[in-house]
Amino acid sequence: MIGSGSTPYQEAGCPPPQPGVPVLDAFPSQADGEVVLTLAGDIDVTTADVARAAARRCLGERPARLSLDLRAVTFCDAAGVRALRQARQEAAAARAGFRIIAPSPVVVRVLTLAGAGDMLCAAGRPSAPTASSQPSA
Repeated sequence: MIGSGSTPYQEAGCPPPQPGVPVLDAFPSQADGEVVLTLAGDIDVTTADVARAAARRCLGERPARLSLDLRAVTFCDAAGVRALRQARQEAAAARAGFRIIAPSPVVVRVLTLAGAGDMLCAAGRPSAPTASSQPSA
C-alpha cells in the first residue's frame, strides 16, 4: 500500500541498514493513474531488493504508468541496473507504462555504460539531457 508508514527495508523484508552501509529510501506518490516512485541514496547489491520491492508495491496499485524519479540516486552498480530492468519488465507484465524521470548523472552514466541507455527514454523523448543535446561550451 502506498504511504503505509513502514520503512522501505521493512516492506522489502530486509533488516534495517547498519551504520556505514549504503541506504536507499523509497517515496511513492500517486496521481491520475500514475505512480511516481522517488528513490534516494544508493542502488547497489545491498539495497537492490528494497528498490525491487518498492516497485512491486507500486505496481500492486495497478497504475497506468510507473515512473521512477532517480534525481537523488547517488550510486548505482550492476545490481541496481538489474533492479531497474526488472522494474521495467514487471511494469510491462502488469500492462503499465514505465519511465525513468530526472535520472542523476550517476544513473545516466551507469545505464549508458551497461548498455541500458534505452531505459533513459520515455515516449521517444530523453528523460534527461544527454551530452549530445547539451550546448557546447
